[in-house]
Amino acid sequence: SSDLFSPLVKESFKKTVEVLDLPLPRPPKFSGEVGEYKVKILMDAKESSVGTPLSFSVQIAGQGTGVLFKDPLQNFCKDNTCKADITFLDESKTKKFAKLKNGEYGFESEAIFRYSLFPREKGKLNLGELEIVFFNPNSEQYETSSSSFPEINVKDAPIFSPKAIPSISSINFKLWIFYIVISGFVGFI
Repeated sequence: SSDLFSPLVKESFKKTVEVLDLPLPRPPKFSGEVGEYKVKILMDAKESSVGTPLSFSVQIAGQGTGVLFKDPLQNFCKDNTCKADITFLDESKTKKFAKLKNGEYGFESEAIFRYSLFPREKGKLNLGELEIVFFNPNSEQYETSSSSFPEINVKDAPIFSPKAIPSISSINFKLWIFYIVISGFVGFI
């Protein structure tokens, strides 16, 4: 009988791999990544109000490991001329080993960076363009992929009127209190 967990020894042919230095000078915005990538800004809503957050994400996908990509908006919109505050929320990265379009095997990767954007002023908000720089081994050159932020229409901050706040004598207020009491009682049981 054969043991399912017995070691299996395989031999392969010896291969020599030549690793080349990246050409100099390196562009100032070079990410350190080697591969072929595309960047895309994904934003569903194109309208908001002053102080009301919008969520969006930046997707970087392509051929290469993608492990060196960091928050691409880390230094974006950091001066007082920008009419919004951008807060980094989280990131997720995936990669898989696959047959690439040139017929060779390598990594395909995707990095998604999620953000919250808080508009500070009423009007049209144009944040411009985001660029990533990587070295493409197929073209043997540094390349740039870019994506433009969509224009966002920012309205005044919502104003709450006293009529919108339920009074103690209103039916909605009494139902709301009843709901809280019942929820607390059911939660207690």
